[in-house]
Amino acid sequence: MSPFPPSMSSSGGSATTRWTVVLAAADGDANARVAFAERYLPVVRAYLSARWNGRRQVEDVEDAVQDVFLDCLRKDGALTRLDPEQRGSFRAFLGGVARNIALRVESRDAKERRRVADRDPSECADEDARLTTVFERAWAQSVMREAGDRLAAAADAAGGDLARRTELLRLHYHEGRAIADVADDWGMAPKAAYRALDRARGEFRTILRRVIHEREGISGAALDRCCADLLAQLR
Repeated sequence: MSPFPPSMSSSGGSATTRWTVVLAAADGDANARVAFAERYLPVVRAYLSARWNGRRQVEDVEDAVQDVFLDCLRKDGALTRLDPEQRGSFRAFLGGVARNIALRVESRDAKERRRVADRDPSECADEDARLTTVFERAWAQSVMREAGDRLAAAADAAGGDLARRTELLRLHYHEGRAIADVADDWGMAPKAAYRALDRARGEFRTILRRVIHEREGISGAALDRCCADLLAQLR
């Protein structure tokens, strides 16, 4: 992963900045297509796996995931219908594509059609809400993972105190280590370790905001709310 973009503005958000990878992938750029798949297919996979909840083979789920990818990127596919100048979320757009592919698969399955037909409308609404939550959480995890990768890349490049703070963040949140224990291992005063952790949190949040800005094209109070909501989903 590359470190965070050198020319990222903290305000505004052009369509190019918002969906650089998406638009380049739609134009056929090979590297952008790989990046698109790495970024978004895990989100789609989580949604489809939850939607079918073991009713389909893993291979069937993977085929549907690939169908979403192909539907987005084929000539005259879904991405050609995307208007980046319109306000809105690519997250919602991708969720709609994934849902349409799922419905297409289900429409070919007589057993699935009977199951859906027999469901109570209120049950359908509850299921749709649950699947929306699944998709949103998978999206949040994807954003957090990208922010973490960028912070790690920046720490590797810079070394020194940034690398040390980033490792402290990883030990605490990924391995569940108590800060006092890490401080003892490192020969640090606990207060110094907590200060370093607070600074590392701020550095992560700064990069997280940049990732959200790139993906959603929002800034200011809207960006603050999105960042807070994303972090809340992962608690």
